Amino acid sequence: MRVDIKRLKSNHKQILNLKVAGMRDKDIATALGMSPSGVGLVVRSPLFQEALARRQASVDERVDEAIVDEVVTERRKAMDILRENAASAAATQVKLLTEGSASVRLRASDSILDRVFGRAPQQGSEGEGKGQVVINTECVQLLQLAMQESTESV
Repeated sequence: MRVDIKRLKSNHKQILNLKVAGMRDKDIATALGMSPSGVGLVVRSPLFQEALARRQASVDERVDEAIVDEVVTERRKAMDILRENAASAAATQVKLLTEGSASVRLRASDSILDRVFGRAPQQGSEGEGKGQVVINTECVQLLQLAMQESTESV
């Protein structure tokens, strides 16, 4: 049975709005100048219950969409910041590789290799999975870009 919200009286619509907002029956009664038993009678009616369920589902859906949109936006911002910082870090590593002392070049190259060809987490105690190489393609791309930029500026 589909509820036509237009069939609800105006004070029922007010009760519905306040109920969706999270107010208790007693507080609704006070706000609307009604008796708590009168509000309770309206709230317990099947017509009202169905309208309330539909409205709450609609509100929940909009809230869920807003949360998802916010999470996606924040994730995009975080990824942009990481990419910017990764490019800068890669450029610094390239500079250290080409301009630093021998010990600095060695540490920079070790650092790059650790990031680009990171070791997979060790699995099991029998040694299975140890020493597997995992290639981080995004690091490789950033490193290549930084190397190109540094050779172009020379």
